[in-house]
Amino acid sequence: LKDRRGVLRAIGVDAGQVLPDDAHCLALALRHWGLEFWRHVQGQYALALWDPRTRVLELMRDRLGVRPLYEVRTRDCAAFSTEPDALLRLPGVDGRIRGLSVAAT
Repeated sequence: LKDRRGVLRAIGVDAGQVLPDDAHCLALALRHWGLEFWRHVQGQYALALWDPRTRVLELMRDRLGVRPLYEVRTRDCAAFSTEPDALLRLPGVDGRIRGLSVAAT
């Protein structure tokens, strides 16, 4: 993230001398702003959020798409990764692109 200290200050967290890593900072921002956290965070990230109550998986990445996020669905599973090679090694994934989709809020 580009401005962890600024994000933490905005949500009322005293970072002190040691800043939490990007993942911890994103988790704090998510807790504070909910799914609108991305409006307040600048930098490269890709993440998955599972809500066990609604059984919904949210896949999110930075606004510019610098950090890619790939997903694949097979008969047996759904998987996601920031590295396409990881998905290509899964059983049942042949590497052919059958469609391209982009989702935006």
